[in-house]
Amino acid sequence: MSADVVVVERRIKASPHTVYFLGASALFRDGLAAVFTFGAVLAVTVYGIDKGDVLIFGVVANVVSAAGALSGGALEDRIGPKAVIMISLVGLLTAGVVLLFVSGPTMFWIFGLFLTLFVGPAQSSSRTFLARLAPPGREGQMFGLYATTGRAVSFLAPTLFGVAITVFGAQRAGIAGILVVLAAGLVALVCGQAVINLAAVLGLAPLTGIPLPFISYGGSSLVVALVSVGILLNIAGGHGAEGRAAVPDRGRRDGRSRAAVARRRRGARAAGSSRDVRRVARSARGAARP
Repeated sequence: MSADVVVVERRIKASPHTVYFLGASALFRDGLAAVFTFGAVLAVTVYGIDKGDVLIFGVVANVVSAAGALSGGALEDRIGPKAVIMISLVGLLTAGVVLLFVSGPTMFWIFGLFLTLFVGPAQSSSRTFLARLAPPGREGQMFGLYATTGRAVSFLAPTLFGVAITVFGAQRAGIAGILVVLAAGLVALVCGQAVINLAAVLGLAPLTGIPLPFISYGGSSLVVALVSVGILLNIAGGHGAEGRAAVPDRGRRDGRSRAAVARRRRGARAAGSSRDVRRVARSARGAARP
């Protein structure tokens, strides 16, 4: 084992908050990558965007994302990069939930651009946060681990995207798979912070000075944690039965959608009883004839 690897390993053990941030950022960065990977496909197949307009939307989305990154940088100077990341993830989840239920090109332009507004801050603040965590002179090694952890979970969002489409039978449901990955990253940021504090109290990890969510004095950190958990609870419990993917209803002429409901197959007993009823009905009609 080389000396550099040994030094990095010692640094990581001495700073466990770096480890949990690398894991959490790997999750939500995979969700951000899925937004760009599958966004164009969903725009054409679900929201009816013309293929030529997809390129225009991509250009506008990059401009909006850059503007969001600049605004996030100004906000980061006041409240810190981690709070900006959590605010960005909450904004992404909110816009994604809305896109899960709306239809039409206009709604996609509005809420799609609103979603991309939070992509830039999430990406830029995660890098600046890691730069603050990296030991002096070891920034290149930390960013190498940053890239490696992202590649390690790069299969997660595409897999959940495909599973959601397969389960619900609609391409719109793939948005839910991406939202699950983003929500997992947000939960890891909050819960990982709590685990590190508990380990420090028990003497299992060195003291790192990270505020315990909902308990320690944190100011803006406490507000962001409360809002983030509220959004996650609303997504998890507020749309349990109603959160089914909408699919186009060809029987309607107004273009509206209906909820995707799995068709139930009748068993052999139900089919047999139906045949018996028809047989009795035919016999009754035959007996009633003069």
